[in-house]
Amino acid sequence: MGALKASHNVEVTAVCDLWKVNRERAVDANARHYGRAPRAFQHLEDLLALKDVDGVLISTPEHSHSPILKMAAEAGKDAYVEKPMGNVLDEIKAARAAVVQNKRIVQVGTQHRSEPHPRRRASWCGAAPSGT
Repeated sequence: MGALKASHNVEVTAVCDLWKVNRERAVDANARHYGRAPRAFQHLEDLLALKDVDGVLISTPEHSHSPILKMAAEAGKDAYVEKPMGNVLDEIKAARAAVVQNKRIVQVGTQHRSEPHPRRRASWCGAAPSGT
């Protein structure tokens, strides 16, 4: 998080989690990195209503990626969403349609390709390690 601020003029200004423990943990971590605490929300709709939030990072259980991405796009937010973008084709199509219709920028990323376990599995198969 600290590297984002230094190299890309990015700051986490709000966090959202249903579970209070995770929400408070996220506030504390971001306060250490940015020198001030972000606003904390229990409900996504409250965060998406903020006019000063340009984009969101969607880091939730897989089944919620597409519905949340759709909501973010409809709220006019750009997004980074963890892979997979979703696991229900109709929800994925609806999220994509909302992104296109609202002219949003979205990146679907991969988080685990360079971790030890996937790299080890790739080496067992005789393939080049993932993420390289």
